[in-house]
Amino acid sequence: MFSAILRLLGLSRVRPAGPPDTADPRKRFGRLGEDAAAKLLRKNGHKILRRNFTCRRGEIDIIALDGDVICFVEVKTRRPDALFAPNRTVTSAKRRQVRRVAQYYLRTNHLLDRTCRFDIVSVVQPDHGEPQIEWIRHAF
Repeated sequence: MFSAILRLLGLSRVRPAGPPDTADPRKRFGRLGEDAAAKLLRKNGHKILRRNFTCRRGEIDIIALDGDVICFVEVKTRRPDALFAPNRTVTSAKRRQVRRVAQYYLRTNHLLDRTCRFDIVSVVQPDHGEPQIEWIRHAF
């Protein structure tokens, strides 16, 4: 059923994120934040279309479907002792890059007529215990 809906919307099937890179502790840490963000999105009724969508213009952490709206989600994960909140580290340059990658995704999937939005999920991940998550819809 879900694959039929995706075909009607002109979207491809969800691809698995692929095996995590266990050699780099920073990538493992970032993966924890992305997993928490994806879980939150699913819990709120979003369908995850892609994770770590990459092209020559850059990467988008999560692409999700919220009803008819395509959501491009930037996930930032930090430790509790970080100087700034994770969402404050999304610079104007990063926002431009995410917009360019989103434009590419929409164009290559023939979705330029679709409504989209850009969200940030901010994850503060302690060494032990549950992460603190803040989801900013329409962040930019």
